[in-house]
Amino acid sequence: MSEACLTCKALTFGYGEPLSEPLDWEVKPGEFWAVAGPNGCGKTTLFKTLLGFLKPMDGRVVRTDSCAYVAQLSDELFAAPARVCDVVCIGLDRCQTWFKPFYRRGQRSALSEVLSSFELEDLKNRQVGEISPGERQRVLMAQALISRPKLVFLDEAASAMDPKHAVMAYQKMAEAVENTQASVLAITHHLDVLEDLATHILRFDQGKIVQSEVKKEKK
Repeated sequence: MSEACLTCKALTFGYGEPLSEPLDWEVKPGEFWAVAGPNGCGKTTLFKTLLGFLKPMDGRVVRTDSCAYVAQLSDELFAAPARVCDVVCIGLDRCQTWFKPFYRRGQRSALSEVLSSFELEDLKNRQVGEISPGERQRVLMAQALISRPKLVFLDEAASAMDPKHAVMAYQKMAEAVENTQASVLAITHHLDVLEDLATHILRFDQGKIVQSEVKKEKK
C-alpha cells in the first residue's frame, strides 16, 4: 500500500472557534480530491492549516514537502513586470528570477511541455499584467505542475476561466495524478466540472466533514 502524502489526525482548525469536528483524513498518491461546501464553511482555512500558514487548534498534520499551492486569484500577484514564461518557471527553479531569462535544456523542455498543456504557447512572452484573469489562472496552474510536485493544492484555481478552459486545466491535473502518482486537492463550488475527474470528495456539511469515494463506471 502506498504511503500517504498527507495525513490528518484529529485535526481541529479555525479562528478562535473550530470550523468543523476533528478531522481524520489520509490522502494517498494518485488521488484527486474535490473539496466542496458553501462559502465560509472553512475550505480555505483548512488548506492554510494543511500548508502550515495557520497553526492547528488541535491535532496533527503530516504531509510531503513536495507540494504546490495555487491560491485564489489576486491582482497583486501580477503587479510586477514579468513574462508568462518566467512566472511559470518560478515553479521549476525557486532560485531562478525574472532577471535570469536563460534556462538549462531540461528546464526549457519542461517549460515547453507545460506551456503547451495549458495552451499558453502564444502568450509565453506576454507580460502577465496584460493577459486575462482566466489566462493568469492557467499560468499559475502551469507553474504548480512544472516541478512535478507530489501534492497540489488548488483553491478555486479555475474560477476565472471559461468552462472549456476550466475543464481542460483540471484534466491536466488529473493526468498528472495518473502519470506521476501525484495527488490533487481542489476546492470547488462546481462539482459538476470535476465529477468525471475526481476520485474522492471531501464535503463540508454543517460543521461536519464527509469523505466519499467517487465510483467510476467501468467502460
